[in-house]
Amino acid sequence: MTRSLVATGNAAGASASVNVETVAASLLVLAHAGAAQTVTGELTDPATGRSVTVSAPWRARRSVLAAAVGKQMARLGAVTAIRVDHGDGPHVLVTGADVTPSADAALLAGRVDRALGAADNVPVGAIDLHGEEDLRIVAAAHRPGRAPGDSVPALVRAQALARPQATAIEEATRSVSYADLVAAADRYAGVLRAAGVASGDVVAVGLPRRAELVVTLLAVWSLRAAFLPVDPGHPRARLDTLLDTADARFAVLTDPQAVTRPGCRVVAPPDGDPLPAAAPLPVEATSAGDPPTGDDLAYAMSTSGSTGRPKVVGVSHAALAHCVATFADLLAPGTVAGTTALTFDISLLELFLPLATGGRLLLVDDATRRDPARLGGYLSAARPDLIQATPSGWRLLLPHLSGDLAGRTLLCGGEAVTADLAARLVDTGATVWNVYGPTEATIWCTAQRLDRPVPDPVPIGAPLPGTVAVVRGRDGRPVPVGQVGELHVGGPQLAVGYLGDADRTAEVFRDDEYRTGDLCAWRPDGTLSYHGRADNQVKIRGHRIELEEIETYAERHPAVNQAAAVVVSAAEDDQRLVLYVRTGGDGPTVTDAALREHLAASLPTALLPQRIVALPELPLTPSQKVDRRALREAATAHIHRRAGSEETPS
Repeated sequence: MTRSLVATGNAAGASASVNVETVAASLLVLAHAGAAQTVTGELTDPATGRSVTVSAPWRARRSVLAAAVGKQMARLGAVTAIRVDHGDGPHVLVTGADVTPSADAALLAGRVDRALGAADNVPVGAIDLHGEEDLRIVAAAHRPGRAPGDSVPALVRAQALARPQATAIEEATRSVSYADLVAAADRYAGVLRAAGVASGDVVAVGLPRRAELVVTLLAVWSLRAAFLPVDPGHPRARLDTLLDTADARFAVLTDPQAVTRPGCRVVAPPDGDPLPAAAPLPVEATSAGDPPTGDDLAYAMSTSGSTGRPKVVGVSHAALAHCVATFADLLAPGTVAGTTALTFDISLLELFLPLATGGRLLLVDDATRRDPARLGGYLSAARPDLIQATPSGWRLLLPHLSGDLAGRTLLCGGEAVTADLAARLVDTGATVWNVYGPTEATIWCTAQRLDRPVPDPVPIGAPLPGTVAVVRGRDGRPVPVGQVGELHVGGPQLAVGYLGDADRTAEVFRDDEYRTGDLCAWRPDGTLSYHGRADNQVKIRGHRIELEEIETYAERHPAVNQAAAVVVSAAEDDQRLVLYVRTGGDGPTVTDAALREHLAASLPTALLPQRIVALPELPLTPSQKVDRRALREAATAHIHRRAGSEETPS
C-alpha cells in the first residue's frame, strides 16, 4: 500500500526528490514500534545500497529530528527514494512524499500521517500515534467474561451430588469416586478443625501425588482456609521463610521435622488406603461448614522475589473459579492428566478443571511424572483428553508419546515457545493451545490456538473472556498496535496481591491492573506477541526466577562482595544459570563448593547456578552498572569452547 502524504518541505541540503519530513516521520513510527531507547534507524538509497544512520533522543523536538535526518540524507546525494529501517521490524520506503510500508501498511501509513500532523516544537516521544484502527483492533480482542458463579469446591460438591459413583480420581493402582472424595475431605476437615484451623488461615501443604493430596485441599477449603503449596525437599530455611511470609500457622506434611518455624503446627495427612470409610455418609450430610465466598482466599502461591525473600501471591476463590469456568467453556476437558507439581499454579487447572466439571483426574505420581519415557508411555496408554506442560517439558515428553494424538488437547505455556516446537506439537494431530499468564492473573489469561503454518514468533493469543490486556509505553500510555510495551492485565482473575508485602503490592497492582514486566505487542489480528522481559526475571524449565534473589543470597556469604547472575542458552532447550561473584580484597576467600553449600541452604534446586565464576572485578557499563550483556557473552563463549581457562569479560 502506497500512501501519499502532504509535507511541509525539505531541509536544506537534501535531495528535493524525497521529502525529509516524511522520512523523519517514518523513522519515528518504526522506532516507536520497536520500543527503542532512542529514535534511531538506517536510511538506505535503494539504487546504490549506500546507507547512513540517524539517532536522536525521544525528548528531541520534531523539527530537530527532521534536521538530523536531512543532514544525514545530504550525505547520500541526489536520491529518488529512501528505505527507512529500524532493527528487524518492517521498513518503510519513502518516494517523494509517498510511503510504502513493508507490512501492516494501513496502520503504519496512518501513523506517519499523524506524526506529520504534530507541531514542530513537540518532543517526538510525546506524539500520540494512536488511531481509530488501533482502538478497533484492541477493543475487538476483548470478550466479556462469565458472571460470578459457584466456587470450585462448591462445583466439586455439586458433581458429587449429581454423579456420586462416577470416578473422580484415577491413580495407577486405584480409583476414587466423587462421593468418596468429598466424604474423605469432610472427615479430614474435622481433623484440621480440631487442630485449630479456622476461616482465614493459611495451611501449607506438601504431600505425595495421591488422592489424599486433593482430599487435603478440599478439606482446607471446607473450613474457608487457604492452602500454600510447598516442596518438603526444599531447604528448611527456605520453607520457614515461605511460611513466615504467608503467615502459615499450620502445615500438612508427611515429615513433621521438615518445618522448624515457631508457631507453625504440623498436622498429620489423611490416612491412605483404603480412602473411603466403610460406610461413607451421604454427600448431602457431610458438608464441613459454610462454603467459601468469592472474596475468600483460595490459595497462596510462592514465586521468586527480587529482595531475597520469595513473593507469595494470594488468589481468591472468585479468581480461580473464573479461570476454571473459562477453560471449561474453551476445552470441554473430560479426562485431564495431572502431571505438574503442586508448587506450580498451572497444576491447579489440572486438578480442578475435571473435578469441577464432572470429568476424571488422571493423577500421575511423582516417580512417573519425573521420568519422560515412563510418563510418555503411561499417557499414551491412558489417553487423557487434556495434557498440559511447559515448552521444556514438551521437548522431553514428545519423543515418548504415541505419534497420533488426534482428538486430544495440548496446552503449552509457562515460558516462551519456539515456532519449531509449536509446529511439532501441531503435527501430532492434537488441538494445540499456546497459553500465557503470570501467577498474579490466576494461571492463564491469554490463549492462542495453533495451526499450520505456525507464526514466528508464536503469538501468546488474545485475552481470555473477562481478562483485560493493556500494552503500555514508558510514559504509561497505551501504545499503538505493533509497538512493544509492558503488558498490564486486569479482570476477574486478578490476584489480591502479595501476602505480607503491601509495598510491593501497591507498586505493581494499580488501578485494577497488574504490571506483568513482560514486553508484548498487539498484532493486527488482535492477538499478542511476547518480546521478553523489562527486568531481570527469567524462566528456566518453567520456573520463574528473579536473578536478584540468587544474587542477594550469594552476597550474604562473607567472602562475596558483589554477585551477578545471568542466563544463557547452550541449546534451544537447554538454558544455563551462571553466577559471577566478585571476591578479593582483604576478606576471606571462598571455594566453589563452599559457595554452593551456602546457596543450597536457602535456595531450591531450580535457583542454584550450574556454574559459578569468581572475578576480581565485575564488568561495568559507562553508567557504572553491572554489564550483564558482557557477562552473558562471556558465559556463552565458555559454553561453546571445547577447553580453556576461566574467561574474564571485558
